Amino acid sequence: MNGASGNVLFAKSNSKVFESSEETIKTYSLLKNALETQGFGVEFSSSGENELSLADIDILVAGIPEYLKGTLDPAQVESFLTGGGSVLLLTNAFTMMNPPPSIHQVTEIAGVRFKEYLNAPASTVTRLFPHWITANVKKLELEPDGIATLSLVSDSATILAETDPPSEPFIVCASVGKGRVVFIGNAAWLRNDQIKRADHFTLLKNIFSWLARKNSLEIEKFYIPNQVNIEQADNVIVSIRNQDPENRISFKCMLDSDAGAIIDHSVREKHGLPYNQVAEIRWQLVPQKLGEQRLRFLIEPENGATLYFDYLPELVGVADGYLTLEVKNHEGSPQTRFRTGEHFIVEGTFHSTSPINFPLLDSLDLELGAGLIQRAFEPGSYKSRWYIQAAKAGCHEIRLSLKDTKQSLCAQVQIQPSVHEKIQEIVTAIKLPLNAEIAARLQQIDQSLGSEVVQNIPFKILTTDEFINALYQGESAARLEGMLLSARREQWFNPNLLKIMLTYFLPTYVPNRGVFIPFDPDLASNLGKLHPRDRRYLENNLLCSNESSIVLTKQITAAYLLHERYGHGFFYKQTRLGRQLELLYFDDKYKALIKVIDDSSTIVNEGFATWLELHFLDKLGQEIRPIVSSRRDLLIERSSGMFELALNSNYFQVHPPLYDSPYREGFEYFEFISTTFQPRCAVQLMKLANDIDLGIVEENSVIVLKKPEEEIIENLLDLERNSSKSNLRLRKMAEHLRSNKAAMADKTKKKYCPFDCIETGCPLVEAIEDKFQWRLLI
Repeated sequence: MNGASGNVLFAKSNSKVFESSEETIKTYSLLKNALETQGFGVEFSSSGENELSLADIDILVAGIPEYLKGTLDPAQVESFLTGGGSVLLLTNAFTMMNPPPSIHQVTEIAGVRFKEYLNAPASTVTRLFPHWITANVKKLELEPDGIATLSLVSDSATILAETDPPSEPFIVCASVGKGRVVFIGNAAWLRNDQIKRADHFTLLKNIFSWLARKNSLEIEKFYIPNQVNIEQADNVIVSIRNQDPENRISFKCMLDSDAGAIIDHSVREKHGLPYNQVAEIRWQLVPQKLGEQRLRFLIEPENGATLYFDYLPELVGVADGYLTLEVKNHEGSPQTRFRTGEHFIVEGTFHSTSPINFPLLDSLDLELGAGLIQRAFEPGSYKSRWYIQAAKAGCHEIRLSLKDTKQSLCAQVQIQPSVHEKIQEIVTAIKLPLNAEIAARLQQIDQSLGSEVVQNIPFKILTTDEFINALYQGESAARLEGMLLSARREQWFNPNLLKIMLTYFLPTYVPNRGVFIPFDPDLASNLGKLHPRDRRYLENNLLCSNESSIVLTKQITAAYLLHERYGHGFFYKQTRLGRQLELLYFDDKYKALIKVIDDSSTIVNEGFATWLELHFLDKLGQEIRPIVSSRRDLLIERSSGMFELALNSNYFQVHPPLYDSPYREGFEYFEFISTTFQPRCAVQLMKLANDIDLGIVEENSVIVLKKPEEEIIENLLDLERNSSKSNLRLRKMAEHLRSNKAAMADKTKKKYCPFDCIETGCPLVEAIEDKFQWRLLI
C-alpha cells in the first residue's frame, strides 16, 4: 500500500485495534484515518525483533498500543535512520517500570534516554518550545495513567515539550543521519477516546509531516532569555532554515508581548531565502513591568499556513539590583533564634544598582514558614518591615522576594519552645515520673522519707524573672533584676558577674513554701560560651542549657527532687527541730533566733540532703547514675562558702565548721552510717540529731516560745551545752559509732534493715540514747 506522503509501519501491532470505530482505550482507528487523510499509507506488523521488513517504509512507529519487549532491533533502526527513514517511538510509565533493553539502545542512537516519571501525574502539558511540530499547539491533555519522561545524554536532540515543574522533557526530536526521530513519553493521547481533546490532532499532523519532511521551514534555534532587567534591552533570536529544495521562501515573523514589553520592529520580513540557508532574526526587547510575562510568536510563509506559537517559555522581568534580609529582635539587634510566642522583626530591602523610573511600592513580598505568623506590616518603596510572631517550634524558612519575579533571598530562624512550654514539658515528661519512682524507693527505706506530706511539698520550676519575684522583694529584687539584665547582655568573659549569678540563682528550699528551681537555658548557654569551664555549674544551677541533652536534664531534675524536696523537705516536715524552725521562718521579730537555729542545723540539713541525693541517684537506673560522680565532685570537692559564712555567724564563731563545703561534714557522717550499718540507720540518726525541743509551738495561729528568745540563743551559743545543737549531736553520734563500730555492728542485723524495728526498737538508736541521754527540752 503506497501513500503519496509515504508509508507508515506500526511495529508489533494488531491491525484490529486500528479498525474499530469505538471510542475506547483499546482503539486507534481515528489515528489511522487521520494518517490516511494526510496521504500516508498505513501498514501493520506483528513481527518482533530482527523480523521487521522495512522495505518501502518511510516512517516506523513503535509503542502503539504499547512498547513490547523485542519490538525494535537497534542496529536495524540505526541503519533505517541512516538511509533516510524516520521513527516515532512512544512509551509510558508502566513500560518504564521494567523497560526492555532495546528501548534504551534505540533512543541512545539519538542521544536520548527514557526514564520513569515519579512525580505527581501530569494531566496537561503547556510548556511547548517553538518548532514545526509544536506550531498551533497550545495544550495537551493526558490521562493520569502515568507518563515517562526523557533525559538528554547529548546535545543532538531538541526538547519540544516539558511537563509542568519539575519541567522534565516529554517530547523530543532529533536528526540522525538522513533520518528523523520523535520520542514521546505517552501514547494514550492518540487513542480514539483522547485524540479529539485539546490540540492532539494538530500535534499528530505536525509530527508526521515533519517525519515525512513535508515542512518547508525548520526552526533550528529560538532563544528567549529567562529574565531581563526592566527598562533594559535583551535579544530574542530565532534561526529559520529553508527546507524546500524547489523554492526560495519568503515569510514574515512577528513577536508580541502580553505585558507591554517594548519590541523594536516587532514584524520582520525575509524574502527569497534559498534552500538550506538559515535566516537569523533578532528583536530587542525591553520589559516594562516586573514578573512573568509571555511572548507570542508567529511565522507567516508567503505560500503556506501561518504557524502560531502562543505559549512560548515564560520570560521574567526583574529589577537590576539585589535583596537584603535582616532578622532582628524587638531591640533591633540581629538574632535568628527565638522561642515560641516571641515577636521579632524582619526587614527586607531592595538595593537598585541602576535607575528605575517607577517606584517599587508594595513590590516586596515575604513568605513565611508554617510556624510563623505575620502580625503587622510596614510597606515601603524599597524597604519594608514585617512584625512576626514565633508560633511553632522548629527551623522555619523566611523568603523575601520581589513580587512576580524569581528574585528572592532566604533566611532561616530557629524557634525553640517557649520557656513555659519547656518547663511544662519537663514537669510532665521528667519530674512527675521521677517523683513517683523516687517516693516509692524512699518508702522502702523509711515511710516518713516518702510520705505524702513530703511528696506534696511544692516543687516549682520558674523562669529566672519569676524566680526573683518569688524569692525577693524591694531593693533586693531590683538589684537581682539588674544583675540578670547584665548577665543576659554580657558579651565578654566576666568571672565576677558569673560568681554573682551562681550565688543567687540556684535551686532553693524555702520553708513553708517549697522548692524553687530557676530555669533559663538561654542564659546558661550564653554564659557557658563565655565561661566554658563553668558550663556545668550553670547547667546545674539553671537546670539545663540549650545544648543540654534530655538525659542530662533528667539527671539534674532527679538530683534536685532528692536534695531539695526529699532531703530538706524531710528536715522541715519530719524532724522536731525542722518543724520549729519552719514555724519561725518568716517572722521578722525572730530574725536573730532564726539565724542561730539555722546555722546550728545547716551542716546536718545539707549533709543529709546530699547523702540522700547521692545515695539514691545511684539507685535510679542507667540514665541517672552517670551524674553521681559529677554531683559528688560539685558538692563535696568544689563547693565552698562555710568559712566565709562563719565570719559573720555567732554560732560558727563558737563552733567552727570543719570544711569549707557546707555539704561535706554532714554527708561524711551519714555516708559512714549508711555504709557501715544500713541506709535506714542514717535516717534514724537524722531524726535523732534533730530531736531537739526548743519550746517553739503554735497556739491558735500564734507562735509561742516556752523559753525566752535570749535564753534559747544563749544555750545554742554555749560552748559546753551540746544537746541543743544539731550538728554537734550528729558529730558526737558519728564519733561514738566509729569508735565502737564492731560492737554496734553486732547489735544491728547484717541484712536489709526490716521495718519491724519500728515496733521493736532500733538497736542503733537505743545504743545512742543510752550513751548520751540528751534531754529533749533545753
